Amino acid sequence: MFAVVLVGIAREFHTLHPLQGAAPFGLHVAGYLLWAFEQQFILQDYFLLRFLRILPRQSLAIIMAAVLFSAAHVPSVVLTVTTLVWGIVSCSLFLRYRDLYSVGLVHGILGLCVAISVPDAVTHHMMVGLGYLHYRH
Repeated sequence: MFAVVLVGIAREFHTLHPLQGAAPFGLHVAGYLLWAFEQQFILQDYFLLRFLRILPRQSLAIIMAAVLFSAAHVPSVVLTVTTLVWGIVSCSLFLRYRDLYSVGLVHGILGLCVAISVPDAVTHHMMVGLGYLHYRH
């Protein structure tokens, strides 16, 4: 539902744009969905499960994992804030349902919606780290 609202707002504000890059649309989407799944695997199956072992409360483990996930998206303010919220939500959902595929798919859908809804001048083509800082449109 959030993805539909985001795209609707972008349409109204005329910021909706196609995905960037030379890859065909289907390949671009499939590649991003795979990358989103990989990110969720790292977040949930690696960091979250380890934080659960060493921290005294589940909520603290969720927050620590989400903060680490969010920090990986610095210096993009849009992606850093978005991934902090999504990190908390996805870790909570994962602990409740133990379904990595669903959170990976939702991550991919939301990420693609951000990519086509938020102008590249703001997201720097979804780059993070040095790629974000050196982005030239």
